[in-house]
Amino acid sequence: MSYCRFSEGDVYAYACEGGVQFWVHGKNLDRLCNTYDSAYQYAKYLRDECGLNVPSRAIEALRADALDESSHGDGSAVAELVSENAKLRELVRDMCDLLPHADWLSTECDDRASAYIDQAIELGIEVGE
Repeated sequence: MSYCRFSEGDVYAYACEGGVQFWVHGKNLDRLCNTYDSAYQYAKYLRDECGLNVPSRAIEALRADALDESSHGDGSAVAELVSENAKLRELVRDMCDLLPHADWLSTECDDRASAYIDQAIELGIEVGE
């Protein structure tokens, strides 16, 4: 499947047996990306860092493929973000469930709050004291 053609941009990309092949018009930036996640990141790099004309629809198509790829658990960066976001949503739900019933002086509540703080720190969330 082609995401972008030379006639509408500087980049030509298509799915192939090895992943997604990029050809960049007039530049030495051709690349074969073995996952849709890396292809998505590369397309954004070409647009944002190199200033090449990569249509938004091409990047969105690669993003959709990367998200689909992540649902198969391939260990890509997108899959890791999806997993971290799910953990973060669970943490926030748990904290919201706790707060209306919080007796911050009770030992059980202190233990649960400490566990939530540990989870937040593990996820890289800054936690003030």
